[in-house]
Amino acid sequence: MALEEKIVKKHLYEWLLDHNTITIPQLGKFETTPTSASIQAGVYKFLPPNKKVTFHKEHDATDTTLRDVLMTSELLSIDQANYTITAFVQKVKEALATRQRYELEDFGLLSQLNEDTIIFRVDEETNIAGDSFGLPGLYPKPLVHTKEPTLVTNKVANALTSTNPDLPPYKEEDGFVPLTDPKNIQKTSTPNTKVPDEITLEEKRVNHSSNTLFAALLMVLFFVSLLFVFLLITDTNPFWSGTAQADTDKHNKPKDLPKKEVTKPKSEEKEPKIEDTPPKSITPKIDYIATSAYVASFSWLPQAPANLSQVLVETRANKFYTVLGSFDKAENAYSFYNNLVKRKVNTASLIAPVAGNTRYRVCLGKYNTQDESLKAGITFGREHAVGFFILHY
Repeated sequence: MALEEKIVKKHLYEWLLDHNTITIPQLGKFETTPTSASIQAGVYKFLPPNKKVTFHKEHDATDTTLRDVLMTSELLSIDQANYTITAFVQKVKEALATRQRYELEDFGLLSQLNEDTIIFRVDEETNIAGDSFGLPGLYPKPLVHTKEPTLVTNKVANALTSTNPDLPPYKEEDGFVPLTDPKNIQKTSTPNTKVPDEITLEEKRVNHSSNTLFAALLMVLFFVSLLFVFLLITDTNPFWSGTAQADTDKHNKPKDLPKKEVTKPKSEEKEPKIEDTPPKSITPKIDYIATSAYVASFSWLPQAPANLSQVLVETRANKFYTVLGSFDKAENAYSFYNNLVKRKVNTASLIAPVAGNTRYRVCLGKYNTQDESLKAGITFGREHAVGFFILHY
C-alpha cells in the first residue's frame, strides 16, 4: 500500500503545479486559486507568486482525471489505476479515523474535525505556482557608498603628450635632469643601484660558476661508470662477503611453503539469532477491491487492552500472521485492536516492534502455514472489503 500512496501523492502535487483542480474519487476535490507576489515590509521579505490550495469533500465521483493521469504516466491498466486510487483513499481514511490527520508531505495536511468534516491546511513554506516554484525569499542588502579615488594629473606628462594648441609650451625648470640621458645615470642612481657594466660582470661570474659545477658533476659520473665496468669485467660483487658455495646455497634454498588455513568446525561458528533479523512480509494478490468503509466506522479507543500480556506477541514463534493494520504509535494500534474485538473478532492479536522496526501490527490471527493465513485473510477481506498482508514471524 505504501507504493500506491507514494504514486498518488506525487501526481497530486505535479498536477496542481500546472492545473487548478484535481478530484480524488471517494474522498474529495482539491482546488487552487492564484495569488500575486507580495512584499512583507516588516521583515523585508519578498514572496513570489503562489497558489492557495483548498479541499472540498463534495465532488464529482465520475471524474476520471486522476485515473487517466496514472494510466498515462505510470503505464497502468484501468483496474490497476482504480486499485491504486482506492488503496490511497483507504490509507487516508484509516489515518483520519485513528489519528484525525493525514500528512501530504509535499504541500499540506488533512484533518478530521468530525465524521462529516475534513479540512485542509496548506504548508506555508511550499510554492506550487508552476514556473515560480522554488523562488526563495529575497532580503535587501543596504548600498555602501564609496568615494571615488581622486585622479592626480601629471602636469609634465600632460604638457609633453598633449596636442591641444591652447596649452602653453612646456618649459624645463631649473635643475631638471632627464632620466633618459646616459650621461646622468650615475648621478641620479642611489648608492645601492648597479650600473649596466657591473650587472654584466656579475652575470659572467654566475655563468662561470655554473659551468664549473656542471664539469665537476660530469667527472663524478665518469669515475662511477669506470668503477661499474671494472666490477663487471672481474665478476666481483663488493656487497657480498661470503663464498661462492654460500651464494649458491642461498639461491637454491627452498621457498617457504604457504601456511595452511585452519578452519574452525561448523559447531564453533555462531549463527545469527533469528530475533535479530527482520520479519518477512508477503503481499498477496486479492480478487476484490478493498475499501475503507469497514475501518471508517471504527471509533477512537486508544486504551491498552486488559489482556495485553496475552494478546501481545513479543517473541518469534515461526508462525504466519494475517496483518490488517500497521501503526507507528501504540495507542493507534490499541484503538484498531479494540474495534476488532468489539466486532467479535476473537482471534485478533498484536505484534510488538522487533529488529529495529518501530511499528505495531494488528493481526486477524496466527497460523502454522502461509496457505492457512492467506485463506483466512481472503475470507475476512471479501466479507468486509479490507486489505491485508501476511507476516512470517
